[in-house]
Amino acid sequence: MEIITVLERRRRAPRPGDLGVLLSFGGVGGFMLYLQVRFGRPLLFSEAQRRWGQGLSWDSVLKRQYWWKLTHFQHRSLVATLTLQAILVVGVVAAVPWVVRRFGWGSGALVVCMVLLPVLGSRDFQGSGRYLLGAFPALIVVGERLSQRHLTPWWCGVSAVTLVVLAAGFAHGMYLA
Repeated sequence: MEIITVLERRRRAPRPGDLGVLLSFGGVGGFMLYLQVRFGRPLLFSEAQRRWGQGLSWDSVLKRQYWWKLTHFQHRSLVATLTLQAILVVGVVAAVPWVVRRFGWGSGALVVCMVLLPVLGSRDFQGSGRYLLGAFPALIVVGERLSQRHLTPWWCGVSAVTLVVLAAGFAHGMYLA
């Protein structure tokens, strides 16, 4: 009930800057129109995901492929990078309440939507780092928290070590996507 009254108090007329959000739907709609005209299937992008074994399914939601790789010790370097991406997803989810307090419900909804992309669409957390770049309010809040607690030197040290390890892995042909 409290949320509804807060939203009612914030109701206002649309401003010209709000049109940017509507334009983003125009981009998706234009691409779907192109797919309809060219191939006769406006949701072809969604169908293509299935060919890669991705898309919305219980296997994706439960991350069965990730758990199989983790428990069968297959592709250790890939499992390591997937686990880092899984930790990133959990960290961004944990930051949602801070985002809502700091920036409001709109930014919180953005972060939740950005988290839902890899959670629902990836079978093994692959690409989560790329998808979560759009969850920038969570990154801002985490950065603020780190600076307030004087953890910046510690975090920079961990980041530097991670950079060296991943760069060495890349130089030796390790798969790091």
